Amino acid sequence: MRYLGVLVFAIAFFALRSTCLAQPVSSGQLISGAKNYDGKSVTYSGEAIGDVMVRGDHAWINVNDGANAIGVWITRDMAKEILTVGDYKHSGDMVEVVGMFNRVCVEHGGDLDIHAQTLHIVSAGSPNGRSIDKSKKDWAIKLLGVVALIWILSLLKIR
Repeated sequence: MRYLGVLVFAIAFFALRSTCLAQPVSSGQLISGAKNYDGKSVTYSGEAIGDVMVRGDHAWINVNDGANAIGVWITRDMAKEILTVGDYKHSGDMVEVVGMFNRVCVEHGGDLDIHAQTLHIVSAGSPNGRSIDKSKKDWAIKLLGVVALIWILSLLKIR
């Protein structure tokens, strides 16, 4: 009988847990359904890209879910958790943000944004191994030389 109570409790716990946890919404859902999500708590996941832009005791990050990037307003302490942001040579930290979605944020000039209540690092970013293609670099240098030669010749022709 005691095991039956534990079993019922476990089933109820996991059933409630799965219905209470918010499923992440995509940037497309947030943008196209902005009126429906306005002022509501949302879960949004993606790669932290660009720069962490500290503004006093808060910071801006851009989170890209693969389709679009959305600005997220986080605390300075949350910003310290982000170690790698995505750029040409790096894949950024994958983050999950839970926060208040604003279709038109009056605090931030009418921008669409999320004010984070929690930020969780799902996986750490890393170098992606991209480097500049040597043949493209060589062609760029050759073309720059041609442009410089044309410019010099045009200056001599004017005199």
